[in-house]
Amino acid sequence: MSPALLFRLAWPDVLERARRAGFLLTVGTTVWLGSLVYTNNIQMWVGEYRGVVNSAWLGTLMALSATTFVSLAGFYVVKNAVERDRLTGVGQILAATRVSTRAYLLAKWLSNLVVLATIVFTLALAAVVLHFLLAETLRLDLGGLLAPLVLLALPAMAAVAAVAVLFETVPWLSGGAGNVVYFFVWNVALAVPLITRTRWADWTGISLVEASLAAAVHARAPGATGGISFTAGPSKDLSHLAALDWAGIEWDASSVGLRLAWIAAAALVVIGASVWFDRFDTVRAESATRMEPPRRSKAWLSHPTAGVSRALSAPIWALFDSAIATRALVGSMVVAELRLAFSDMSRWWALAAAGLWVASLAAPIAAARDVHVVTWLWPILCWSKMGVRESLHRTGPLVYSCPRSLQRQFLALWVSGVVIAAGTGSGFAIRCVLAGDRLSLAAWLAGALFVPSLALALGVWTGSSRTFEALYAVLWYVGPANRIAVLDYSGAWATASAVPTAAVYGVLAVLLLAASVVGRRRQLRA
Repeated sequence: MSPALLFRLAWPDVLERARRAGFLLTVGTTVWLGSLVYTNNIQMWVGEYRGVVNSAWLGTLMALSATTFVSLAGFYVVKNAVERDRLTGVGQILAATRVSTRAYLLAKWLSNLVVLATIVFTLALAAVVLHFLLAETLRLDLGGLLAPLVLLALPAMAAVAAVAVLFETVPWLSGGAGNVVYFFVWNVALAVPLITRTRWADWTGISLVEASLAAAVHARAPGATGGISFTAGPSKDLSHLAALDWAGIEWDASSVGLRLAWIAAAALVVIGASVWFDRFDTVRAESATRMEPPRRSKAWLSHPTAGVSRALSAPIWALFDSAIATRALVGSMVVAELRLAFSDMSRWWALAAAGLWVASLAAPIAAARDVHVVTWLWPILCWSKMGVRESLHRTGPLVYSCPRSLQRQFLALWVSGVVIAAGTGSGFAIRCVLAGDRLSLAAWLAGALFVPSLALALGVWTGSSRTFEALYAVLWYVGPANRIAVLDYSGAWATASAVPTAAVYGVLAVLLLAASVVGRRRQLRA
């Protein structure tokens, strides 16, 4: 495969992404990330020393912002290259040509890398601007400013771009499950090199920064101790720390080679991904579907919404149907929306959900709170499709042209999300009622309204399930999973919060629902 071929395959993909509104949103978010450095909401220090704000310090701060924060959000930005070719039919056309699978995947990797490199380039421009606004030394050292962005950030972006291609080629990672899995993989990949002190496994390069800063501190105070601290959040007062005039990492052949090795490793990952890539072979999938024995009875096929769900049996849904009068149109539509929500869920998923429900009801209250936190992560793929199915399956014109679509179908869609939240979390709610814990129960109720409202608003406005899957996983991890009561929308740790979380998330649920209604009205008018 020639470099010219890779360029001809990758460049049109880059141009197509650059024309999308999401790309401009990504660049704008990057500028906002630079503003956090300006307002000291992203800070770095080592032990009892803070760095003098110079070109090397700003460049390193921006580089670490990219390798940590952009490496998370950037994955969800670029993880759609292969999927878009599959949906538009371009992939099937390319599969019929002489372009090899490895060349195609390498081109997608390069396209991903260019998009992520654009974010790094934007951070570099922001660092230059911040130098004239914040620097304590007037001299602009472009080498010291750009070196960490090129040698720390770009290899990390190459790794993220390769993982995005890998996840799109592995069947069970290509969908929403992969989006959730990546969040936890990202957390482990950040933590393990720092905990084990394995320099070769540090894809972010923070160990190189720490070693260079430690050497500068020891040169000034041989007995000084303390590791690097890199935080994002409320600004901390670092004025009591001693100033350290740091000239940046002294790049030698070993450190440069270690960073470039990550680019080579990323290319090898992409080449290895060709093992799982089906090369848009739809005939094999259709053949497997035709050979699959029928699993539904005649009673199931005679139902007006037959074929929506393969995972759950007809008798389960018959209970819902019998409990709702035929003339209750919205109620019947809620059942239909629930069928759609559970259509991709297997019986193993339902069995695990039932086990979590029983555990949240029967376990001691301390353990039940932890179980409830997991319970409200389990249906994330059910919620993430809310407001997205119309664009995903191209049924928007059909749904939007129905009479009173907003008052019926859209309301039923939101109610189905609330039912999923209330149903999966009802075990913990019963425990709160039995214990007389009104505070946790109120917070639980607000959370049951907040989560589907968030999913619906993001789905309607973005047209993609990835946005909710990424944001919700982060919110779940930062809030309930880490027992941060202020960010706990689940109600599991509401008793430890001085903030009325029930009122906060109740108001947010109303605002998000209103935003989703506005978005759906916009779709109807279009």
